[in-house]
Amino acid sequence: MTIHYAGAPTDADMRELTSAFGEPLPVAYGDFIQQWNGIFLVDNYFDLEFPTVDDGLIAFESLFGVSTDNPSFHAVTQNAWLAAEIVQLRAWVIGADGGGNFFVLDRDSGAVFYWDRTLLHGPAESGAAVVEDCEGRNLYLFRDSLEEFLALLASKTQGMDHVQKEDWPG
Repeated sequence: MTIHYAGAPTDADMRELTSAFGEPLPVAYGDFIQQWNGIFLVDNYFDLEFPTVDDGLIAFESLFGVSTDNPSFHAVTQNAWLAAEIVQLRAWVIGADGGGNFFVLDRDSGAVFYWDRTLLHGPAESGAAVVEDCEGRNLYLFRDSLEEFLALLASKTQGMDHVQKEDWPG
């Protein structure tokens, strides 16, 4: 499996991201953007174990960057389109599963949620940490911190080919 990434963003890209975020970026998020500026699994995705959902798995395809012409993978554009649908959290949409569902950073707690925006999964399991968006779709607590989420992705992508592309995901 191959991962495309954009590489270091320009200063203008970082100003745009910080301005859209509306406050200083969390250190882990800023470091990720500075190093990778988004990642995209080429022609595929991988599953992440998540017992909270009905089949115990969620897919992962991408984390958004700021140096892409494709609005579907641009963090600022995605948040302009989507973040207002989540009123219960101070949300920042950071990535996607490739099927219309998203990974969301709660800017207050630093936790990462999986947003089942397409209603792919059934009702939440009993005891699950869940909030609903403005249309009743579940956001499941996936990881307690962005650092924990990024570490999980790093372990899952270890050994994959990483290819820098200016026009990612291409």
